[in-house]
Parts: sequence; structure tokens; C-alpha cells
Amino acid sequence: MSLYKEVANLIEILRHKGDIEASIMLQESVECSATGSEVLMKLRYHLSRILEDGNTYDKQIISLAKTISREIEEKLNF
Repeated sequence: MSLYKEVANLIEILRHKGDIEASIMLQESVECSATGSEVLMKLRYHLSRILEDGNTYDKQIISLAKTISREIEEKLNF
């Protein structure tokens, strides 16, 4: 699955679970960035906030956030 599809999936899960704020932040990271690097940096920041607050989220969200974060790190460490 592509990174953007995984992010879209996470956004939908967050919305479904009622975390509108986190879903909006991720959505805006993708839609309101000028470059691909900017998208990745913003996503990395917002995902880190989700992972830091792991007790708030279920295993599905944490697992997907970790997967996306690893993919971002791989892309940024070219």
C-alpha cells in the first residue's frame, strides 16, 4: 500500500473513532504542503504526537501510525 493510501486510511479510522482534531491535522499535512519533503515532515510530527499519547489510541491506530512513521523515516534517510 502506498504511503498516501495508508495516511488516508489512518485519517478515516481517526474520524470514525471520533478524533477529528488528529484527522484534520494529518489531512492538512497532506493538502497544505508545498513539497513532498514538507508533507513528510509534517506527517512525521503529527504521527509522533499520536505515538507519544499511545494510551489514548487503540492498537490498530498505533500500529498504522508506527508503520507510516517507519516509511517516512526510510524516505527521509535517502
